Amino acid sequence: MITIQELLYNRGLKRNVKIKLVRHKDVRQDLYDLYKNHRSEFLSYQSSQSKDVFKDVEYIVSFIGEEGIFARFIGVYQIKDRQKFAEDRYHYEMIEVPEQYDDLKERVIIRWSNG
Repeated sequence: MITIQELLYNRGLKRNVKIKLVRHKDVRQDLYDLYKNHRSEFLSYQSSQSKDVFKDVEYIVSFIGEEGIFARFIGVYQIKDRQKFAEDRYHYEMIEVPEQYDDLKERVIIRWSNG
């Protein structure tokens, strides 16, 4: 079995940077549809958080939650800046790191485990 970290490291993601794997799941809306059909809205959703969850993180590896414990890979994003804009809101400026991961996007599905 290969881990997502090994797959991404083999594609050039550096091991010595701070990375966070993120699984987006929201019962209020279909995030995969938002990602596929309204990309800018999805990126705004991803960039705005109620807690400072990406503090000191250099890259996020982003997934959308699927049924049960599965998650679909949608990209690697570099965090360029972080701003607190309300008492309980943070905005992260991010850019997608595309070339070496494009062929994996939406095709790699992992079993998500919190353990």
